[in-house]
Amino acid sequence: MKPHNYKDDEFIHLVYKGSKKDEMIEIPFRDIESMDLNKRGTPIPYTMSNVVNLERYMLLYWSPIIGSDSIILFLHLWEYCDRKSGVDICYPKINELALRMGKTAPTIRNILKKLEENNFIITIHRLNRLHNNKETSPIYKLRQTIPLISKEQYLKLPESLQKRHDDYMERFATGTDLEWFTYDSNETIESLKANGDKIISSKSREEIKAVLKREQEEEFIMANLGDDIKNTLIPNKEFLELLMDYNFSKASAEIYFQNSIVLYDSSIFTVHIITQSSSQKEFLENGLNEYQQSNLRKALDKIYEESIYDIKYFTAEQYIMKILKG
Repeated sequence: MKPHNYKDDEFIHLVYKGSKKDEMIEIPFRDIESMDLNKRGTPIPYTMSNVVNLERYMLLYWSPIIGSDSIILFLHLWEYCDRKSGVDICYPKINELALRMGKTAPTIRNILKKLEENNFIITIHRLNRLHNNKETSPIYKLRQTIPLISKEQYLKLPESLQKRHDDYMERFATGTDLEWFTYDSNETIESLKANGDKIISSKSREEIKAVLKREQEEEFIMANLGDDIKNTLIPNKEFLELLMDYNFSKASAEIYFQNSIVLYDSSIFTVHIITQSSSQKEFLENGLNEYQQSNLRKALDKIYEESIYDIKYFTAEQYIMKILKG
């Protein structure tokens, strides 16, 4: 659940694909909001008798593993959330956290990284749409339950704490075994990426505009496509002639499809028709009557010798974006 008055549409929320931050993946905010960190790893059971100001399990068993600073910072992050309303997302500035903790900003970042590696938080970066996509402070999605430590973390505890942990497991987690390896927080990020969309940089967008201005979009598209799709290109003249064989008049074929690029993705039985303008694309999507749509499909079935499942329309700019996004 998002914080009260949080204007998620003002920001581009993203994660980095690689450690070098060379590629950004935009994440829909609804995916962040609906993400349930409590399902990552095995949660410990919650009981009132086992709670002090800080959950005993975290105090006794996580503290030796991640350090007291990590635990205190985790508590600070919750102070930014309206827990009564179920909010588990916050966006404090690093410098403000540093002041609260009496630490340097780099130290706070290292602690946040440790919390994320152990599945207490997930960090989502942001670009501010209202300020020319300038990067601003990230948001943090917080776990509401305390995860069990892993088997290898358990073996790093002093023997006396291992015995206390054995007692805890016997009393509160009967039938639950410690997993050998800590749940990899990268799996959570990967699950977000699955529904994300690669962000195209401002520099790349300017390059695309230059390509369109020089009217070299077909050359660019063909140079950046795989052979499996590139080899399906139908010359525009040949395509127009075939449409006329399927009851399109010469005038309508030229008006609707002049200078369009036609490609076929056989993996999903889908034809891509790429237009030069958004008005041409909009007309093809909404202006063709049922008779024309049926004849277009028949023509495409003939060209590709398969039953076409779908036809998708793009402007040249949209298609180049699609290529760059992979």
